[in-house]
Amino acid sequence: MQKDNSKKTVPPDTDRSFWFEPLLRLLIVLVWAMMLLMSVNVLARYALNTVWIPLQELVVYFHATVFMLGAVLAWRLDRHVRVDVLQQRFAASTKQLIEHWGQWLLLAPFALFMLFVSFDYVRQSWLRLEGSAETGGLPGVFVLKSLLLLVPAGFLALIIAGLWRRARQHLPRKKK
Repeated sequence: MQKDNSKKTVPPDTDRSFWFEPLLRLLIVLVWAMMLLMSVNVLARYALNTVWIPLQELVVYFHATVFMLGAVLAWRLDRHVRVDVLQQRFAASTKQLIEHWGQWLLLAPFALFMLFVSFDYVRQSWLRLEGSAETGGLPGVFVLKSLLLLVPAGFLALIIAGLWRRARQHLPRKKK
């Protein structure tokens, strides 16, 4: 019995992306670190009857980072949540057209809105070098809030890269 290779798990140019492997490795490390830290936190709470606020906050920071950067990676790998009630009946060319226009009419405006709304919020956090509101909490909240700018910028960069890739496919190739 042959394997069905018609559904690719990784887009063809992903292996050439300089950011793909490091981001994937970072997310894997953060997930494992998050599980380890959460286990230590639970053991400390119930076995030693102590609470470590920085440890709890670090788990939250890791979770937010994995979720936000993972969204960009999942979208790039075409592993994001999608409601395919109608789309499953469409031809491949129609699906690509819907994907293209969905990126420009839905994702791009959302990303631009996120950048616009978050910019001053993140800037103020950096100006104050905002830290945790908890006593003994971590001092780096401003770094975490930077993800509010990094994620929409990542989506916009991927949209533009996809447009560039499609445009290059239609350009005449140089003959050697």
